[in-house]
Amino acid sequence: MKTIKNGFCIGVTIGVLISIFISMIFSHHEYHPTNPISTIGEWYYQNFTEAQIMLIMMILWGIIGILFQWGAKIFEYEDTSLTKRTLRHFSFMFLLFLPLACLAGWFPLKITAFVFFAIIYSFIYFIIWGINYLITKKEIQQINQSLQQRTHTPKK
Repeated sequence: MKTIKNGFCIGVTIGVLISIFISMIFSHHEYHPTNPISTIGEWYYQNFTEAQIMLIMMILWGIIGILFQWGAKIFEYEDTSLTKRTLRHFSFMFLLFLPLACLAGWFPLKITAFVFFAIIYSFIYFIIWGINYLITKKEIQQINQSLQQRTHTPKK
């Protein structure tokens, strides 16, 4: 339950901050929790009040936060190789994140937008994975070096 609550709160916080930042850049002095010219954004603005849209977006951002919390747990199970866990995580996150991103109005509902989203998602995912790989590799090297120093140090 704590993971769900933390994930929800983190997702809402990040979602609000990103929406404020995007609104400052693109919305000409107005705040929009979602892109009002995206397919879903247009539908939201035609059918809901701004307060209702904000509530919908906060729920979506919270669910995205929970998704990322749960997705991280895939790496906790060491029953398979890191490569299999990475592919499982990538697939799980992509398949669940894509519909949430659509509902959040982050891009138009067009095949070219889906392809672009998949490319951007993959690019960002593998950059983050690469950074984590290098950090973990460095930590393992430090642990191995520390173990070698312990085994080669004469006992008194």
